[in-house]
Amino acid sequence: MFRTASLSLLVAALATPILAQKSLQGFSTAGERTESNHLVITMENGKFAGIAGAAFLSYVPAKWSPALNDEAKIDQLTKGHLFRLGMNNWATLDNYAPISFGNVTVPAGIWYLGIARDTEGSKWTLVFVDPAKAKAAGATPPMADSAPRTHEVPLTIEKVKETCEKMAVTLTKDEKDPVKGTLSIAFGNLKTSIAYELKIAPVAEAAGKK
Repeated sequence: MFRTASLSLLVAALATPILAQKSLQGFSTAGERTESNHLVITMENGKFAGIAGAAFLSYVPAKWSPALNDEAKIDQLTKGHLFRLGMNNWATLDNYAPISFGNVTVPAGIWYLGIARDTEGSKWTLVFVDPAKAKAAGATPPMADSAPRTHEVPLTIEKVKETCEKMAVTLTKDEKDPVKGTLSIAFGNLKTSIAYELKIAPVAEAAGKK
């Protein structure tokens, strides 16, 4: 009887599903954080008088993989998705003044930057994500389809012959207008650029100037 009972217990134990074991692991990674900035300063009598507005862009450059030369691979990775700009964490834009891209104006603040592509593959957008809302939604890079999209700016993607092995994202001030500039993204054989303007009130001229 003891043997029969023991055998029954063994059969029951083997028939019981094994629960998945969960654990936490920590990782450390090194990243080359890169910045591109656009500052607008106020001058008075030829001397620095203060910062009128600024935009600080920060990201970790991704490295191009030869496997990405396959257009089908790019389509598989990007169609219908929102993904981070760069490596590791999100790229961020910290703008001290509202910044407009065409008819889209992004208020002053700190924003996550992502790239989105529609399911057909014909439309690309630069996406501005509120960091607090992204965390609340549980949206983590690299793919972050669940991140709430606060602002979207249409992008025109071009293919080029020369390969940009290391992602380059830059804010470049216009030579003639201190509040205008161009945001450019180059990665692999793809590039895009879009004009922007920091919405800063013009400096009033001296009352007694003739």
